[in-house]
Amino acid sequence: MTAWTDPPTLVGQHVILRPTVPEDQDGIVAAAADGKLSELFFTNVSTLTDPAAFMAALFRERDYGRAMPFTVCVPAAEPTPPPFALSEVEGSGTAQGLRLRSARTEVGAGSEIGIATDTEPAPTPPPFALSEVEGPGTAQRLRLRSARTEVGAGSETGIATPTEPAPTPPPFALSEVEGPGTAQGLRLRSARTEGGQAPRIVGLTRYMRMNAAHRRLEIGGTFYAHSVQRSGVNTEAKLLLLKHAFEVLDCNAVQIRTDWFNKASQKAIERLGAKRDGVLRNHQLMDGRIRDLVVYSIIASEWAGVERNLRFLLARNEGKTA
Repeated sequence: MTAWTDPPTLVGQHVILRPTVPEDQDGIVAAAADGKLSELFFTNVSTLTDPAAFMAALFRERDYGRAMPFTVCVPAAEPTPPPFALSEVEGSGTAQGLRLRSARTEVGAGSEIGIATDTEPAPTPPPFALSEVEGPGTAQRLRLRSARTEVGAGSETGIATPTEPAPTPPPFALSEVEGPGTAQGLRLRSARTEGGQAPRIVGLTRYMRMNAAHRRLEIGGTFYAHSVQRSGVNTEAKLLLLKHAFEVLDCNAVQIRTDWFNKASQKAIERLGAKRDGVLRNHQLMDGRIRDLVVYSIIASEWAGVERNLRFLLARNEGKTA
């Protein structure tokens, strides 16, 4: 395996590019359906009307060593849970249910909150550290240790006492109860920790026409769901792909091509900093049409300036959902 044959996973702030696998087919089809991209006759995604054939062609080029397809993903949006909303207590000594009182109540600014049981839903807790555990077998104070400390990312957070203020616990981390009557340990599990969502597939891109001998390739076959267009997704995806091409693969040149009729794509490519080389007339037959292709390129000596431009564009996009 070399860098020219071993596909990387490229991770940015807004986007993740990972090697495409057959199981991505449904997500890729769904991304193309967002904005009805397959109806755009001047794009490669128009051939996605036959998903099986599209994916087969994609992997055939990969297996020949001419392409590296990447599935474009964005982090899944997580709903904001209530602060420290505990979902359940596991372990011994919980048959009658424990009650947790917020440290906020010690200064008269809150009310008691209960742990959910089979018959009673948990009310919304106030956003402060838990101060005291009340219930059977808890004659002495218990201490809550954040599970975050188990991976070395913090220190123990203790229960507030009259002489010790409550430290700020890490947000929504798993906690463990230690103390008398908890030989098996009670585990408090945050609702937020129950199975994180996988990143959402929003498109496809690839290295194409890869030529290791001449150290050149093309970035193409790219499309994004309509919902993430005009965001930081394309800019950061191109930054990641170009950075890997010039700094890892040591490319002399990277091409980007687009259809003569795809004016939006031409504008986006020029915005990145690529220079227009020319037009390949009557270059391809696609769906019964003879296609002209507009060719752009970035060469190695231009990469530093292009990178600076891409980072500037990303900074200007900061705050947008990508």
